[in-house]
Amino acid sequence: MSLKNHLLRKIDWLLGFDAVRNELASLYTHTGRPPVYPDFMLRMTLVAYLYGFRSERRLVDDAHLNLAYR
Repeated sequence: MSLKNHLLRKIDWLLGFDAVRNELASLYTHTGRPPVYPDFMLRMTLVAYLYGFRSERRLVDDAHLNLAYR
């Protein structure tokens, strides 16, 4: 499968999670550990749904290997 035809690339332009990050930016602190942004969590939840992952552990393991999810 070519990169242009990848499922995640096809739907990426439909989903604009930047508004979520911008709306919640004032709630995050700039000290301590970096936050896990809600737009990232929404994207990973969508990946889990689309690829049929039933556990977060499997999703995390696969996300370490598959650069398309990032």
